Amino acid sequence: MEIKNRNITIKNLEIAGIFFSFISATLLHFSYDWSGGNVLSIMFGAINESVWEHIKILTIPYIFWAGLEICMVRISLKKLIIAKALGVYTIAILTIVVNMIYTLILGNNVVWLDIFLAFLWLATGYAVSERVLRMDIATDKYFTICVFLMVLFIVMLLSFTINPPHIGIFLDPITNTYGITRQADVGAIYLESLGK
Repeated sequence: MEIKNRNITIKNLEIAGIFFSFISATLLHFSYDWSGGNVLSIMFGAINESVWEHIKILTIPYIFWAGLEICMVRISLKKLIIAKALGVYTIAILTIVVNMIYTLILGNNVVWLDIFLAFLWLATGYAVSERVLRMDIATDKYFTICVFLMVLFIVMLLSFTINPPHIGIFLDPITNTYGITRQADVGAIYLESLGK
């Protein structure tokens, strides 16, 4: 009976995590502009509209929620890291692959579709995590590789914003640039032109 109750708690936490991550990702999407380019918003928010920055704003709340889960329910740390590593890579891979396919078909991004897919990828990542947390697996067999994969992912999240590789998933489709670019202040440009 105890295991069943624990699984119900895990399921509820994973469902809550979907909504926490989705709302957090929405706020992180605008944090760079809202903060005027604050350093924290650069590291954790979306600095442009590239696929990579969307992966970042989806997975940072996901990883943060994992830290909260370990405090809220009695879960093996090894099992949690394995589950969250699989979930985070599921979110990232789905975001990349489906975005590439649908933009090839449609020719550009569709905002409502991006929002729907972001929610779907989060739900899928949490479903993978929840499934692994319920499984009876040999954690020692997968733990080390999953720790390495999580550390690698976090390092990529933090470093590719500042120094992105010049490949498609890092390209901002709006500015056609990579990495941090301050958008021109149209109002200031207009006011400056009036003075001439």
